[in-house]
Amino acid sequence: LVVDFSIPTYYLIIEAPTREKLEVICSWLNEILSFVPLETLQESARKEMYNNPKSLVRMALGTDETSDSKSLEILLSGLKSQDPLVRFRAAEAASLIGWSEFIPLLELINQNDESSEVREMANRALEVCQR
Repeated sequence: LVVDFSIPTYYLIIEAPTREKLEVICSWLNEILSFVPLETLQESARKEMYNNPKSLVRMALGTDETSDSKSLEILLSGLKSQDPLVRFRAAEAASLIGWSEFIPLLELINQNDESSEVREMANRALEVCQR
């Protein structure tokens, strides 16, 4: 169980040797914990991005190591936002995911963003995405 006070949620990362075992574990845990599917996290992030920028980070926690077009589109939109807090959270989310598709935009933000906090977070995200 991961407790992260900067994100208003607890999350559990589950790994299993097979998909079948993962489904058994999830079925058992579902009796005592609520699961939020990625599709729900994506929809929430898309709708709440400007009122609740942390929804971008929450969505990132539900993604996989390989990029998916919907999450990528949402986070790229956040990185292009006029709101510096949305850009900051989108860069934070990109740092959690580490997809190389973020690199060109993160480089621009790192060099040109008016907010030093956003530039710093974009720089951290770049380090992760370039690995």
